Amino acid sequence: MGHLEALVASAGTPFTRSYLQAHAALRLVLDRESRMVVNAVQKSQTVRRVLHEQTGRDHTNRYRDATDAALSPVESIGTIQAQLARAEQDVQNALAQHRDEMHNLSSLEQEMELFLASEDSVALAEIHDMTSTAFEQTVAALARRDGNQVTRESGGARDLGADVIALTPDRLRIVFQCKHRQAGVGKVGSPDMQTLNGTARPEHKADIVVAVTNGTFTKPATDFARTHDIHLLDQARLQRWATWGEPLSSVLNLA
Repeated sequence: MGHLEALVASAGTPFTRSYLQAHAALRLVLDRESRMVVNAVQKSQTVRRVLHEQTGRDHTNRYRDATDAALSPVESIGTIQAQLARAEQDVQNALAQHRDEMHNLSSLEQEMELFLASEDSVALAEIHDMTSTAFEQTVAALARRDGNQVTRESGGARDLGADVIALTPDRLRIVFQCKHRQAGVGKVGSPDMQTLNGTARPEHKADIVVAVTNGTFTKPATDFARTHDIHLLDQARLQRWATWGEPLSSVLNLA
């Protein structure tokens, strides 16, 4: 029972989804094998009852006629034992895999705790209180933290939709459009995505286009971005990048 107590997921961390997936996989095996065991127990009880009623008789001949290929109760005992042995092994394998996954996730969480205590971690509350310019500079600093070369740290009246520009170690050009929302409240709409789409690649030669906000995006903006290969970094994803230290390439599934 001690292992099963670990099935309570760690909430509110970058690894919550991984915890839930690992727990779900284990529960699936346990549910499947428990049903098999219940079925095997019922069969064994039937065999026990029949043997008790027919003690001293030739059970094989009694429960199988010449044309019936089904196992007699006596013969089914070996099958039941094999099923139980397989179920036990499957459960042990599932428990071992789950322990390994929990250990790995625990190690990752310890690393994250160290990162949260470092100066490289930027809290959402701090971001919410920033000015728009400070937000752009923070995005530039985060891009630099990931090992990118930042060539533009802040936009302006003539930025043509590119507030921050960075080059990855592979020399891919990332163009960021930054939309700050006071206190993290507010949405970025489709017109901003259309503007970014019209300039990021034609004007700035972007390989990767990112719209980042400490708020959220409207559904039309999300639909437009998906259609035009624009990566969206909303508040939740921004927290993974800025606060928890997950690289942008991982947050946006760029690898």
